[in-house]
Amino acid sequence: MAKEEFKFHCSLRVRWSECDAQGIAYNGSYMVYLDVAQADYFRNMGISIYGAEQRAVFDTVSVKATLEF
Repeated sequence: MAKEEFKFHCSLRVRWSECDAQGIAYNGSYMVYLDVAQADYFRNMGISIYGAEQRAVFDTVSVKATLEF
């Protein structure tokens, strides 16, 4: 599959506890959003990244994460 053909969408509702008084999500919340999207991506592909039998074949590792604001 070409990079241009790849499409995946993950909807996530921002919770009140993740926002300041002005309703803006805290910077620290974004890494949680990425984790949820990653889990949804693999679930969509039929891969259970949390199952012991699946981890014997496939495992995920975060090597680097950079956020700029």
